[in-house]
Amino acid sequence: MRKLLWVCLFLPFISSAQQVYWVTFTHKDSTYTLNKPQQFLSERAIKRRASMGIGFIENDLPVSPQFLSTLSSSGFKIVSKSKWLNGAAIVAKSKEEADVLNRLPFAHSVTPLGSYKVPKNNKVQDVGVPNTNNKFGKPGTSDTSVYGVSFKQLQLLNLPWYHQQYTGKGVWIAVLDAGFYRAHQHTAFTSLFQSGRVLATRDFVVGDTNVFNDDDHGLAVWSCLAAQQQAVYKGSAPDAHYVLLRCEDADSEMPIEEVFWAEAAEFADSMGVDVINSSLGYNEFDEAKLNHTRKQLNGKTTLISRAATMAVATGMVVVNSAGNEGDETWHYVSVPADVPSVITVGAVDAQRNYVAFSSVGPTSDKRIKPDVMAQGDNVWVASPSGSFYQGDGTSYASPIMAGAVACLKQQYPTTTPLAMLNVLHQSSDRYYKPDSYFGYGIPDIKLASDLLGAASVKQDTVLDIRLLKDRKLHLTMATTAEQKITVVVSQPDGTILFTETVLAAKGITRIPLNKSRKLPSGNYKVNCKSSLTLNQTIDIYLP
Repeated sequence: MRKLLWVCLFLPFISSAQQVYWVTFTHKDSTYTLNKPQQFLSERAIKRRASMGIGFIENDLPVSPQFLSTLSSSGFKIVSKSKWLNGAAIVAKSKEEADVLNRLPFAHSVTPLGSYKVPKNNKVQDVGVPNTNNKFGKPGTSDTSVYGVSFKQLQLLNLPWYHQQYTGKGVWIAVLDAGFYRAHQHTAFTSLFQSGRVLATRDFVVGDTNVFNDDDHGLAVWSCLAAQQQAVYKGSAPDAHYVLLRCEDADSEMPIEEVFWAEAAEFADSMGVDVINSSLGYNEFDEAKLNHTRKQLNGKTTLISRAATMAVATGMVVVNSAGNEGDETWHYVSVPADVPSVITVGAVDAQRNYVAFSSVGPTSDKRIKPDVMAQGDNVWVASPSGSFYQGDGTSYASPIMAGAVACLKQQYPTTTPLAMLNVLHQSSDRYYKPDSYFGYGIPDIKLASDLLGAASVKQDTVLDIRLLKDRKLHLTMATTAEQKITVVVSQPDGTILFTETVLAAKGITRIPLNKSRKLPSGNYKVNCKSSLTLNQTIDIYLP
């Protein structure tokens, strides 16, 4: 008690530049119990975990209210807190005050997070009726009659086909970003607001609920997911429910934003969110001494990467942009894109080519990153003016992918984050030879759906045959036991071109046909037969 009283008396006399410190606590107190998760999680969050067989651990318990109360009564300003990281970010006016923190009985460690800059809340005035005269011209015909300009960026993942049945309906998506400026006044979101599918908004930077008066980065990102305007634009998960969370201060770049991210992700978890999209990443800060190093790019060192790992552990699928430093000095993915269980998304153009700005891997512990790719070059996104424009960045590739994940979650709601990551790898066009630029490549969401459905297949089945980047035919199979498959490729008139025998492992297998490399364009028949139950002929066309 003497130590804490001394802190209270000492602080008012200190005056100097304010600093933020991260205080990690020694333990969680007994205010909450794991036997009563309804104290800190919604019913939907509890059900989500139960559906995946995920239990509750100490990380789920809220930060000790007593510890926070002691810090406040001692004169410290609490900027943010995190139950997963078990600590709080506080403001101190001097090194002497920070030294006091080290002597608190519940302080395990104290880490500097740099100068404290009071975040801005722009308080933008009402902007009135949005401009609906879209500058890209008249809606397209045929393929674009529903999607307008967004068709091609979704077609890259085969999403329009999948949207015939699954559009993210019933799936909850949290968008963690820098602000959603004027989104509530953009006509492409009108039906979403009217139908009550914006479930909550929170600003963790300034501590209120208004996310529509700050930066417009989140508006552009959210449009890739949710915008919907007939024959003008359609996002990748147009019928999902959304939680909009501001955790990035666009006016500065400081480590405190990693704590804001953790707090936002915890809020999403507590609500019962299924998918997080985070088009954010950190490596360099306004104070160079705080910059992350290449060695820290291991998925477990930085505050935000640790928080992202815990977010996935709750059953939420976390989709994160790779970063836009591919052609800059840093070059590599940022954090939390380094986390093994996070789906890290890089950028390609509309012709499926790697875009130079897209950050690359590997991580410092030699893992493949990014995981998959989506269009991030010349992507159509919403403008605060009420129109749409073309922008560049992995920030846009990520929500396109996150929407695809939400559609898969609609069809297969109990899919775990790890299973989702694996199926995106397996359905991508470079899965046979991933690299640090493309990762596993561009997924085909139809194939991903087939792969998830194959878990219930009771007989040997060929799920997919296609030509990939190596110019070979690849078979995707679901088999009940390891077996040899005889593959006969012939012309439509029955003329056999070649026969090849391959070995299929039990479960889901993707197998290249080495003899198929020189096949010219045209129609073919592929017969797959084994000594067990498989005898299947499929007609294919090679472009």
